[in-house]
Amino acid sequence: MTPPLAETAATGSLPDRESRSRLLRWLVHLGLPISLSIVLHLGIVGFLAVKSIRVLARSSAEIGEWQGTVVEAPDYDQAYQWSEAPLPVSPDPVVPRPAPRDEFPALPRPADLALRDLQGLPAAAGGNDGEGPGLGAGRLSLLGTGGGAERPGMGGLGTGLGGRTPPEQAGVWNLNVPASKIIYVVDFSGSIIVVVDELRRELKRSIGRLKPAQSFTVILFYSAGGGADEQIRTESFRPVLEPAEEAVRREFFAWIEQKVPRGMTEPLDAMRRALALEPDAIFFFSDGFFDDAVVEEIRRANWQGRTRIHCVVFDELLFADGSDLPPRETDGARRLRRVAEANGGEVKIVTPDDLKH
Repeated sequence: MTPPLAETAATGSLPDRESRSRLLRWLVHLGLPISLSIVLHLGIVGFLAVKSIRVLARSSAEIGEWQGTVVEAPDYDQAYQWSEAPLPVSPDPVVPRPAPRDEFPALPRPADLALRDLQGLPAAAGGNDGEGPGLGAGRLSLLGTGGGAERPGMGGLGTGLGGRTPPEQAGVWNLNVPASKIIYVVDFSGSIIVVVDELRRELKRSIGRLKPAQSFTVILFYSAGGGADEQIRTESFRPVLEPAEEAVRREFFAWIEQKVPRGMTEPLDAMRRALALEPDAIFFFSDGFFDDAVVEEIRRANWQGRTRIHCVVFDELLFADGSDLPPRETDGARRLRRVAEANGGEVKIVTPDDLKH
């Protein structure tokens, strides 16, 4: 006997009942999962809320008892009263240069220096020929360290620490450099005519200090003619480097006195001529008023960098500055600085104070 339809619906399997009841299908497949998800998420949110409240409650715990005292404030009436004494100023760092081998004597400043004025100091007898200190007995005697006192006429200065002989020195004004072979390339154009006497004197002073073991020559550059006939000239005291012996220096003193500044500034031929002789150092005297392309051409001519080129800025525009301020750099001075930097040299800007000594 077949059971009634209502009984079959109530007692049949779940899939059968789902197939016959749309509400049951919805409750099993959608309502129950959503309800479980909502309950689970509400439980998680509630748990996190309880933990957060506990943490915040601990961080806001009351601070224990504290105790303070009122004290009298110090007197600041004089706190910002400046002293009239100037504040100390740190001096600019000074780049040390190699100490010269010999201390040169202070020289007289006549209109024309003769060689005897440069060498008229009494000879100094050395006190020791060994490796210990040597003491010279001359007017400029100094304590020698190392090889004892030097030969007569050198002020009694020893030959160096520990027996090593320091390199020979050459210099103009206060620019001193180690060098055995020196060339002076000198601008003798019309722009230096107002200070030509001072220039001649410094050349004599510098060359008069050289030793016979050193060699030198001087190359002048200028121009002759005018307009389309303008010609660049270079003139050498000697075509090659000559030992700085007394007779050679005397000849140079007479030679330079015969030269008169004229024409325009064009140093390239003179610099190429000097670099071809491969000296240790070149002292390049000029006001720097030449074409910018010359800077690169000089560097190319000194392509192996064997010669250090030291630039001496001899600019009449700077001589009119009577202030105590550091010398300003003109366009010419900046151009000469580029020449020195490209060729391992230094720069000396000649000031009115330099010309007085």
